[in-house]
Amino acid sequence: MSRLRIVFLILAVAALACLGWVLYETNRIVVERVDLSVAGLPAAFEGFRIVQLTDFHGRRLDPAGPVFRAVSAAEPDIIALTGDYVRRTTAEFANITGLLQALSEICPVYAVSGNHDHWAGWEQIAAGLAECGAAVLDNAHVMLRRADECLILAGVGDPHTRHDDLGAALPAGPTG
Repeated sequence: MSRLRIVFLILAVAALACLGWVLYETNRIVVERVDLSVAGLPAAFEGFRIVQLTDFHGRRLDPAGPVFRAVSAAEPDIIALTGDYVRRTTAEFANITGLLQALSEICPVYAVSGNHDHWAGWEQIAAGLAECGAAVLDNAHVMLRRADECLILAGVGDPHTRHDDLGAALPAGPTG
C-alpha cells in the first residue's frame, strides 16, 4: 500500500470518528439536577421544580420518546423552553409539535425565543408554540401562584439578535 493511500485511510478514519462524536454530542440528552437556594423565596415555592429544555434545532423528536420520558420522570411544576426550536426554517417546527403538545399535558410550559427562531421567523414559531399549549414570555412575565403566595416568572427575548428587553419583561411594581 502506498504512503498516499495510508495517509488517506488515516484521514478518512479520523473524519469518521469526528463525525461520530459530533452526532453523539448533538443528539444526546443531558439531564442535570441543580438545587438552588433562593433568598426570600416564598415558602409555598419550596421544592418547586423547573425543567428547562433548549436547542431542539428542528430535530424530529418522538412525543413519547426519551425527552418526554426524562421530563415526565422529573415531575416538574413548570417547563421552561429557552429557544432555538428550529435551525433554519419555520417548517422544521413541525418536527417538535407532538412533543410540545405532550409536554403541555405534564404541566404549564413557558417559552422564549432563540437566535435561530428570529432568523427563521419568530412570529410564526411563537404562534406555533401557543398552539402547542406554551405561554410565550418574550419580554413578558406571569405570576405563578401557590396557596396565597406568588412568584414572578419573567422571560427575556433572545439577546444575540437584540430582541431582549429586561425592562419590559419585569413587572412595573413589586407585585406586578
